[in-house]
Amino acid sequence: MSRSPGGFVSSPPHVIASCAARRVPPESLTLPDGYDQEVLDQIIVAAGFIDQDVRVTGRQAEELAQIGAQLLELDDQGKVQHPLGHYERQSVAHLVHVVSKSNRSGPATRP
Repeated sequence: MSRSPGGFVSSPPHVIASCAARRVPPESLTLPDGYDQEVLDQIIVAAGFIDQDVRVTGRQAEELAQIGAQLLELDDQGKVQHPLGHYERQSVAHLVHVVSKSNRSGPATRP
């Protein structure tokens, strides 16, 4: 998942995993199958720094977007400790939007 060309959007995998692991009560999220605190911590480490570009598979993007959509809703409800900052929110919303748009259009077909 690449950030914006100007570098103003934080790395979505890092933001989503770190917020899910550290800023919301675990019972507030419905994590995808196979995800737990340890997996979120591994994503944080693998994603590196918040401003680092990260490659994820389509499936990983969908799973992170599922968590991200929940984080946005929890943030709107005031349930995220230290509410999402502007760039964090923009990062999460970007991934959720890209995955949603991709799912609506279906897989790309070649002529």
